[in-house]
Amino acid sequence: MKNLKVTNIILNHTNRSKAGMAEDFSSRKYNEITLGRSTSCTVAFDPDADNMVSRHHATIKALNDGTFRYQLVDENSTNGVYVNGQRIKGMAVLVPGDKVQLGSNGPEFKFDLTPRPDVLLSETRVMAARATKATEVQASTSVKATPAPANKGNLLTSKATQLMTAVAAGVFLVIILFSNISWIKGEGPSTPKIDHPVKDTAEVVVEKPKGPVAMNPSEMAATYRDAVVYINNSWKLENVQGKQMYHRYTLIEVGDKQYIYPCYIETGNGSYEPYIESFNYQGYSQPVGGQGSGTGFVVSEDGFIMTNKHVSAPWNAPYHFSQDAFPGLAVNQNGQLLVSPDTTYITVQKGQVGTWIAGEAYFGTMKDGKVFEGKMIYQDVIFANRTGRHPARVTRVSDSHDVALLKVDAGTKLTKLEMFDNYNQVSSGSSITIMGYPALTPMAEKYETGNDYYSTTKVRVAPTLAINQGIISAVHKGSTSFNTSTQTRSPFGEAYQLSINSAGHGNSGGPLFDEFGRVIGIYYAGNTDYEDTVSFAVPIKYAIELLAL
Repeated sequence: MKNLKVTNIILNHTNRSKAGMAEDFSSRKYNEITLGRSTSCTVAFDPDADNMVSRHHATIKALNDGTFRYQLVDENSTNGVYVNGQRIKGMAVLVPGDKVQLGSNGPEFKFDLTPRPDVLLSETRVMAARATKATEVQASTSVKATPAPANKGNLLTSKATQLMTAVAAGVFLVIILFSNISWIKGEGPSTPKIDHPVKDTAEVVVEKPKGPVAMNPSEMAATYRDAVVYINNSWKLENVQGKQMYHRYTLIEVGDKQYIYPCYIETGNGSYEPYIESFNYQGYSQPVGGQGSGTGFVVSEDGFIMTNKHVSAPWNAPYHFSQDAFPGLAVNQNGQLLVSPDTTYITVQKGQVGTWIAGEAYFGTMKDGKVFEGKMIYQDVIFANRTGRHPARVTRVSDSHDVALLKVDAGTKLTKLEMFDNYNQVSSGSSITIMGYPALTPMAEKYETGNDYYSTTKVRVAPTLAINQGIISAVHKGSTSFNTSTQTRSPFGEAYQLSINSAGHGNSGGPLFDEFGRVIGIYYAGNTDYEDTVSFAVPIKYAIELLAL
């Protein structure tokens, strides 16, 4: 009678946080065993020590086909699943004794069943034929011949018998010699048939790419979603004394009506910018600052994150005025309203202000430098589908393009992206994929309540990663030493023009991938005439330069 009763599934852990542990699961109770860092998994790994394991990395499932076999399913994990050292594609059937590893350097365990069914005993391993020494045949002198019965009267017969024996031995030696020669040449007898159960496993393909391997957008999302982050912040403009700066709004009376207008000062080149001061004039002024969101991506395992300058240091980027900021009224250095010869107030339209950089305010610039500086009230990084906020600080800002570097202290190694500078090779028509968090994408919300007495239920944002695919429509070149007679350049600066126009605000700072999953640019801007929109990305060379400083 064959043993067909399985009572337990055994996972013998051999390394990392569970090294030396054995976990025992009843086959009657567990039809499947989930593996991952999430606390909801049947086998939950340490979220810090085993950070290469995905939240829901893999599942062991019973086939329920009467054979007591189990299959291992890769649940779209970031770092893959390995069986006996080979990465599986999708799933593989397990047999007792198989070694399973979550990620190439992740936790490993040995899969086993107890008692083992006879039909699933470890298979007899047939070794490949190896060159070995031929069996040595000892010389006949090393063996004592059994003396023949004494027959002194028939010496000739005795001699003949010895001769025949010698001939037979010689023939035997020749047969053995040729047999060994044939064996060495691979012409020996066929391998005998071994009557053992055949191991039933899915085909495992060992990937040995000679170069970069193409990836589709869904593969990129599954592999890199933990490396693309949501950035949320709030900032204000201060003077050197640390006081909040305000854009003056003033109250004027026209007849029996009152109006509130923003005030602007001429910079000397015919353009205007906001008239700012360190107090709230008449109580109508607006604080200079704002709230925003954007995208970033991890470029080092210890928490450096690349994004746009206008996302992480908004005071160094074009200011976003409120809807009531225009039209405005012109004032002089003392804040007095200017009037025209016909005694009407001089108005200022949006086109007369153009692009205003709060951190470079004309009115606050002295000969020895700026007297205004931006300050973050908060700047948090949130990972995809999670609610935890990680405070971030600005470490570097590019003077060449819209690029900045943040740093978070995540307390664990992070998944990072590979940056690839192909600026001199990229061309129109190249396939690209963008990941990020567009403002128009609905954000998932989670209700969380702490365990302490004072906790209240809070609604937390769990950002949803969006993916867009398209092509590079045009490559706009720039020059640091521009000569109008010999060179041409784009008024928009060095940039990749994209066919993707659905990303929009909030996607700024997001990675631009090539077809191999390498980051070749950073999404940063859009240009619209209210009917059509064109999007642009910064070539990744500027991010690489920033890291090299």
